[in-house]
Amino acid sequence: MKYPLATVLAILWGPVVATAACAQNLVVTNARILDGAGGEIANGTIVVEGGVIRAVRAGAAPAGSANVVDAGGRTVMPGFIDAHRHVGAAEPALMKAFIDAGFTTVLDALSDVPALVAVRRKIDAGEIVGPRLKISGLVPLNQTALPGGVDPARRDPARIPFNQRPPVDSTPPDQARAMVDRAADQGADNIKIILVASPKGGDLATLRAISDEAHKRGLRMITHTTAVVDAVMAADARTDYFAHTPHIGWVDEEGAIEKIVASGAPMVTTLGVFTPYFGDTQQEGLFRDNGEFQWDTLHSAGQGPVNDRLLWNAGVVIGYGTDTSFPPRDSLRHELRALSSVFGPKELVTILTKNAAICADVDEITGTIETGKQADLVMVDGDPLIDIFAVLDVRLVVKGGKILSDRR
Repeated sequence: MKYPLATVLAILWGPVVATAACAQNLVVTNARILDGAGGEIANGTIVVEGGVIRAVRAGAAPAGSANVVDAGGRTVMPGFIDAHRHVGAAEPALMKAFIDAGFTTVLDALSDVPALVAVRRKIDAGEIVGPRLKISGLVPLNQTALPGGVDPARRDPARIPFNQRPPVDSTPPDQARAMVDRAADQGADNIKIILVASPKGGDLATLRAISDEAHKRGLRMITHTTAVVDAVMAADARTDYFAHTPHIGWVDEEGAIEKIVASGAPMVTTLGVFTPYFGDTQQEGLFRDNGEFQWDTLHSAGQGPVNDRLLWNAGVVIGYGTDTSFPPRDSLRHELRALSSVFGPKELVTILTKNAAICADVDEITGTIETGKQADLVMVDGDPLIDIFAVLDVRLVVKGGKILSDRR
């Protein structure tokens, strides 16, 4: 027998909290399913047992199904993934805001590792509601100075042409390896490198030492590269993930595309950083730090999207990431504005789900709606394949089979 969703929630889940007592078996039916990999079922059913997807099929729920959620014809997609975010102190309200916006996994690209590990434990224990967290610890490559007190993107030293950059010493490889080990011991999943290469040399040797040590400890090396010249070095160093689409220079010059493709590493978008942010009421564009937009960086708002499309066309996996601290729903709307200039809605669904899962290194468990994956599901009103901004109208969020947000 089918029941309205509100009745199911009231009977089965009560207050929407992620506790072990929450049922993890449910059937979502009468749903338009977008599987994240380009597949679509006009009217289908998803069967979840123990938090895992056991069946995805066209048509109605199996006879005798219990805990049935009637989607009412709404679209159901994989949980969204932000594969480059800065969550800072990770307050409970922010963690819940990620869930409410549809994000079931978030990769934090640089925060206090022990503090964020403690937050992750609370989420996993059901003490607070939040997304699956992947955590990154910093290992400094060299002593390139970033300005204090302001958003470093405002005065990115990577904007200086390579042959005009000040020569600085690289971190000795042995010291870099020790820092990798420390981050691993603290519970990090990734090692974050900020790569602004120095003409003095030595950076590549240190990068390779970091990559080697990270892999020995079961971590990935994720590399901040905003200039094309630095992205090429990251590719040579066997980075596991490009933390940005390079937006300083053009990737179709001097063989850069071929080198990035050959690395096999996925890349996140972060295009909105250099697009002026306009909220619902303000008239003047803002930078990502909520200050006045820095118009002399605007060329990055053109180079970034073009480079993203060229790399996509060449076969690079491009996944969603914001590199912001805006509220999650605002970040999503802002990043989609930039992405929509070069990608269509069907591509954007994949970027936000399957490809972002590859970037966050969770693609074996989530990112698509298919048998054996975790039941990370988002129900939205509207049709994202006609209007991608329909993903902003989130009505239901399921993480690991648990309903964590219901706004029907």
